[in-house]
Amino acid sequence: MRGSKCPGYREFTEGRWERCSVRDSGIDQGGDVHILVINSGSSSIKFSLFDSGMGEPRSLFEGEVTGIGGAKAGFKFRDANGRDLSGGRSEVEAETPVEAIALVVAAVSDQGLPKIEAVGYRVVHPGAKLDRHQRITPEVMKDLEEAVVFAPLHDPAVIEVIREMIERFPDVAHYACFDTVFHETMTEAATTYAIQRDGGGGWAVSGYDDGTYADGWGGDGDSAGGS
Repeated sequence: MRGSKCPGYREFTEGRWERCSVRDSGIDQGGDVHILVINSGSSSIKFSLFDSGMGEPRSLFEGEVTGIGGAKAGFKFRDANGRDLSGGRSEVEAETPVEAIALVVAAVSDQGLPKIEAVGYRVVHPGAKLDRHQRITPEVMKDLEEAVVFAPLHDPAVIEVIREMIERFPDVAHYACFDTVFHETMTEAATTYAIQRDGGGGWAVSGYDDGTYADGWGGDGDSAGGS
C-alpha cells in the first residue's frame, strides 16, 4: 500500500478528528494554527474551524450545508458559544458540492475570522493503495479518483470538494483522513471473509466495519472493489 504517515492528523474516530497537529507540515509554528475540517457526504457538508494552539484543538466555529441537490438547501453557521452567524440564511441554493463548498468558504472567510492555514477532509474509503492519513498531492488525488468504486455515494462528492478547495486555497496544506485507517490495525483473521481460496492465487476479500470491502487478486496484486 502507498502512503507515508501524515504529519498533520492522527485518527478520525467517534465522528471527530482527534489531534490536528501540523508540526513538520511546513506551516509556520510561530502562533496558533487554524484548521478547517470538512466532512463531506453525498448530500451534506459539515465543517468546523479549529484553533490548534499548543494543546488540544479547540473548535471556534462550525456549521453545515444540508440537502445539497434539492430545491432548497439548509445552512447553519455558529460560533463556539452557539451564536448564530448565518445572517438569517437558513435556506440557500446548493445544487452541487462545489456550490455548497462555496457557501462554506464565504462563511469561514468573513471579515474578522481567523485565516485558514490548513484544511482536513474526511474521506470514506481511499482504496487499496493508501493506508495512512496524509497530505494531499497530485498522486494522492489520482489514487482517490481510482478508488471511487469503493464508496461511490461519498467519494466522488468529496473529491469535487477537495479539488475546489485546493483551487481556492492553493497556499495552505490539505490533508485526507480515511475512515478505513483504523481497520489497518486489525488482524488478517478479523478482516478476511471465510471463503475458500487455493494456494496458487485467487480472490482475497477483506471487510470493513463501514460496510465497504476490498477484494484483491492474489496472483498479481491488482485490486478492485465495491460497496
